[in-house]
Amino acid sequence: MRRGAVPSLGVGRVQRVLALRSFPAYAELDPEEVAAAAHRMRERRYEAGETILREGRPVREVHFVLRGEVSIRRGGRELQRLGDHSVVGGLAVLAADPEGYEVVATAPSRTLAQDADEAWDMIEEHFVLGQRLMQGLAEQGLKLQRGLPGGFGYGPPATPTGAPRENLDLVERVASLRSALTFAGSQLEALADLAREVEVVRFAPGDVLWRAGDLGADFVVIDHGVVRCQADDGAFALGSGDVVGALDCFAAQPRWYDAIADTEVLGLRLRRETLLDVFEDHASLMRAAIQSMASNLLALMSRSQEQEPQL
Repeated sequence: MRRGAVPSLGVGRVQRVLALRSFPAYAELDPEEVAAAAHRMRERRYEAGETILREGRPVREVHFVLRGEVSIRRGGRELQRLGDHSVVGGLAVLAADPEGYEVVATAPSRTLAQDADEAWDMIEEHFVLGQRLMQGLAEQGLKLQRGLPGGFGYGPPATPTGAPRENLDLVERVASLRSALTFAGSQLEALADLAREVEVVRFAPGDVLWRAGDLGADFVVIDHGVVRCQADDGAFALGSGDVVGALDCFAAQPRWYDAIADTEVLGLRLRRETLLDVFEDHASLMRAAIQSMASNLLALMSRSQEQEPQL
C-alpha cells in the first residue's frame, strides 16, 4: 500500500457526506449527489512532514482536508498554508498546470481525495460548482492583485490611434470579445451568443464608469481608448484589448477603484448574470474560463511571493 493511503479512517458514509457538505460549493448540491461523490473519494492520512503532492508533475488528485494543516510550495517558496475544511491540489488541476506544486502536511492530516477527472466531471455536471469556483478564484485573485506594488501589477496601456469606430456590428463585437477574453479561443458559437447580449458603450474623456464602493455587477471590454483607474493606494490604466472590472465582477464584490475615461472610449459592457447564462449553455467555455482564472491565480501567487522581502 502506497504511503499516505489507508483502507479506512473510520469515516463512515454519513460522516463523509457531512464532511463534504461543509465545503461551500458542495453544500448547494442535492444530498444524493454529494453522497455519490463522497462514496467515490478515497480516504487518506498523512503524518507531519509527509508529502501529499510533489512538484514537477501534473496533479492527479484534489484533496479535501477534513482535519490538519498543509503547506503549498513552489520553487522552494511557501505559497499558502491551509487548515481544516480547505482544498488542496484543486488549483493545479483547474489550471491544467503540468508542473504542479508541492504539498506537505505540517501537522497530522486527514483528507478525502478526488480524482482530477472526477472533479471536472462534477463541475461540468453541476453548474453551481463552476459558478462558486469562479467566484472563489476571483476573490483570491482580487486580494493578491491589490497587494502587488507598482500599479497593482498592470503595465502601461495600449496607446489608442485614430478615433473609435462609429459602432460595432456582430462580427466586430465577436472579434473584440475574442481578443480580450483569450480563454474563449475558437469557440465562436459561444462568443456569438455573448456578442448578442453585450451593450456597446461610449464614454467621453472624464466620464465615470463607476466609483469605488459601487456594486461590481458587470465589466467592460475596451475596444478603443484608455480608462484610468484610481484606488486609495495607487493607480493604473487599461487600454484597447483590456478588460476593466472583471475580478470584482466575478467575485461579486464592490469596486475598489474609480474608473474614469482618460480618452474617448468605445467598449462592450457585459453583465455577470448574462455571462453566467452563456456559461451554463456552453460548458466548454466555462471550463476554459475556470482554467484561465486558475492559471492567472497561480501566477499571481508566485508573483506575490517574489515581492516579499527575504529575511
